[in-house]
Amino acid sequence: PKYRVSLIEHPQFFNTSKVPPGAHVTKGDVGNIESGLSPDGGWVNSFDDADAVIHFSAVNPYPNATWDQSAESMDHCCNVFNAACSRGVRRVIFATTSHTMGGYKDVDPPLEAGTLGPDLPPKVGTKLLDPVALEASGDSVAYGAAKLCGERLAASLAALHAPRTTFVC
Repeated sequence: PKYRVSLIEHPQFFNTSKVPPGAHVTKGDVGNIESGLSPDGGWVNSFDDADAVIHFSAVNPYPNATWDQSAESMDHCCNVFNAACSRGVRRVIFATTSHTMGGYKDVDPPLEAGTLGPDLPPKVGTKLLDPVALEASGDSVAYGAAKLCGERLAASLAALHAPRTTFVC
């Protein structure tokens, strides 16, 4: 089957040369729900008749994200996930991160092999042992917290909207 690929790209970062052949691009700021609902064709309209939404967005997609950037990334998740549910999208796929559980890397005593799983509570952050790398990359706590927020929101909305809209993280 053929599928239509639609991308939502922030106007400030849009680059025509990076658009895959055949893809349709809607310029919009998913951090701003009001712009998504504008009567002149906001980004939420791109979800009409969509089978799936794959959400990769983060204001700063690296472990050194600040708490302000993390909060903005949380807005992205809230807006995209709720818009997908309101437009009847069947499946939402969220690109999350190992940093939601990265704190287990440093627990003492260490976890036994094969015991890190979804039954454990989150432990955001991944402490780097090399001080130079830690200074450059940060501890990933704010970044991991934004992704954890997205995972929790996905679980909540999945419970509310299933089977019409399902979520995968």
